Amino acid sequence: MLGRMNYGRSNVWTPNRVYTLLVGIFFLVLTVFGWIFAPTGSLIFGVFATAVTRNIIFTITAIFALAAAYMGNDASRAFNRIFGIIYLVWGILSFIPGFNTGGILFHFIHYNWVDNIMEIILGIVGIYLGFYVAPYVEHAEEHTGRPVR
Repeated sequence: MLGRMNYGRSNVWTPNRVYTLLVGIFFLVLTVFGWIFAPTGSLIFGVFATAVTRNIIFTITAIFALAAAYMGNDASRAFNRIFGIIYLVWGILSFIPGFNTGGILFHFIHYNWVDNIMEIILGIVGIYLGFYVAPYVEHAEEHTGRPVR
């Protein structure tokens, strides 16, 4: 997969690429507000937990998502696969008592149930798009067996 990636900036916007861009923008917004509210320990928009560790993770996610969306469809699809798996596992582990201790996952990542649900939903959508949606609009007929209109 990685050997045949086309890092040229394609002007075709597939569902993978659009989702990657939206994820990048979403995490960029959370990052900006997170760095503002993290010292106070308050919630972003009244629902998302803030902490320096979370802000670092969200900043890295935003940078990779925006870079993948800029690089093209192959990079976006690869990002969605990797991002989807990581965030789905992270969201599921947040519900398991052995991995969380009073709202702190792995003893260093603050979270709440809204964060868990968000991570699971984003992970599922990323996995679905990355693994099951046709990588290119012009090749969609090969994957679905139906003509694209």
